[in-house]
Amino acid sequence: MAVDVTKYTTILPLGQVPLLVVRLGWTDVPLTTTVTEWSDLIFGNQRKQLNEYELRNTHGSMSFKPVIESEGVANDGIITINMNYTHPQYTDINGSQKSDVELRKGEALAIVDNYVDFAQYDLNGDNTLSSAELTIIFVLAGQEQAMTADKAHNGSVWGRWMSGFMPFYTQDAVKLLDIVVKAGDITIGELHGTQIATVGIVAHELHHALYNSIDIYDLDNTTRGIGNFGMMSGGAHGFDVTRGDRAGDSPALANAYTQIKAGLVVPQEINASTNGLVSIPANLTTYNVIKINTSRPNEYFLVENYVAVAERGNPIISGWDNLNSGLLVLRVNENKTDNTDETNRMVEVIEADGNTNIDYKDAFHNTMPDVATTLFYEGNAVVMSPNSLTASSNFADGTSSGITLDGVSRNADGSISFNVTYQ
Repeated sequence: MAVDVTKYTTILPLGQVPLLVVRLGWTDVPLTTTVTEWSDLIFGNQRKQLNEYELRNTHGSMSFKPVIESEGVANDGIITINMNYTHPQYTDINGSQKSDVELRKGEALAIVDNYVDFAQYDLNGDNTLSSAELTIIFVLAGQEQAMTADKAHNGSVWGRWMSGFMPFYTQDAVKLLDIVVKAGDITIGELHGTQIATVGIVAHELHHALYNSIDIYDLDNTTRGIGNFGMMSGGAHGFDVTRGDRAGDSPALANAYTQIKAGLVVPQEINASTNGLVSIPANLTTYNVIKINTSRPNEYFLVENYVAVAERGNPIISGWDNLNSGLLVLRVNENKTDNTDETNRMVEVIEADGNTNIDYKDAFHNTMPDVATTLFYEGNAVVMSPNSLTASSNFADGTSSGITLDGVSRNADGSISFNVTYQ
């Protein structure tokens, strides 16, 4: 399918988006992984590989194809450059980027220009490349800071989407990484420990670049935000313990909030005049979301049938091995812009069992694991209601929403039925 490049801030990439991987080695920190490993990780269609994950995450609408280039193995989409500099260290514990990193990337793009005709990707002829026209991943030799306890590790980089940090660069008379159209690149570390990076961080950062997705973990790091329930939070580090995964090998899919904002799903909306029995299927090839509207236009609930199996991409961790499915219920307050305020988050998981696993993080940043009973399912807590001490449907300010979700029941086909009523 063709890519619509007319509205950059709301663009929905469809079909195969051209992607370029630029691997950068340094005089003191050489690359230790191979081109083949990166080709498999990014363009492969097997479990633990980006294209396989993205096809599931976007319901078959988007994947990546290698750019046309002439370095190394022609047209594999991967260019390797050994820079004549020492590694530009990222020593800030919060992962702040240093300006010399961006300067080195600018110099690298000038070298890349010898192998790539950037102008051919300017589909709408505006002399600027959006992320949907061409996405760029910079892989810096050395460690990924997000995956190591030593944030000042020699030869490390904090994986992130870089739009808005530096001005654009011009090659072949087209602008690259132009913040005006949010056409940033992503930067990641080559290694997670002693092995190649896993797919989770790559997918997370690409969602920023392509869909302008918002982080929904707790940005001030005092709690766990929504925990592992979504790839724009801790779910980016998901793994399937039954298959010997490393963290990030089996990232969670984007949850209902991220899916809707990316335009990947249109929710079924219910309100006081359409309340009653609702059923959400559990077909692994489809995705259905219920939006429960409230009396406040910018505050609502989202409900999805959360299937905790690796084939759906939701990691089997922390005792989920025997869990088939359950309802994940999110309370959304779009008057907020992030999840920093734990007393009034933009996106909040309503924990069915009333525990505080997701809210917990002590002074040493130790965390409690996500557990199966966070979800609503038959045999667990099955009621969300106003003023409940276990699973409350109140707004964050304590005011009753008047909404009750009950009668949760699993069906033989894997679907889950429930009732929604308004007071």
